[in-house]
Amino acid sequence: MEWTPALGRGVRRVLADLPIIVLVRMRSARVLHRSVPPQPPGTMGKHRHHGDEFAFGAPATWGQPDTVTDTTTRNT
Repeated sequence: MEWTPALGRGVRRVLADLPIIVLVRMRSARVLHRSVPPQPPGTMGKHRHHGDEFAFGAPATWGQPDTVTDTTTRNT
C-alpha cells in the first residue's frame, strides 16, 4: 500500500503487514480515466496521457469491469 494524504502514517504502519484492501468513498460527480491503451505500431505523434473517461454519474462510460471479486461470508 502506498501512503496518501488520506491515510495517516499510523494507519499505514498498522495495516502494512495485513492482507487487506482499503475501501474509500468518492463523490458521484468524480471523473477518472482508464489506463492508456498501447499506441499502435507505426503511429506518429504524441502519445495519449489519459485513457477513456470513467464518470461515476454516467453509466454509459463504465464499460465492462476489469476485475470481478465475489466474496462469500457467513452472513450470505
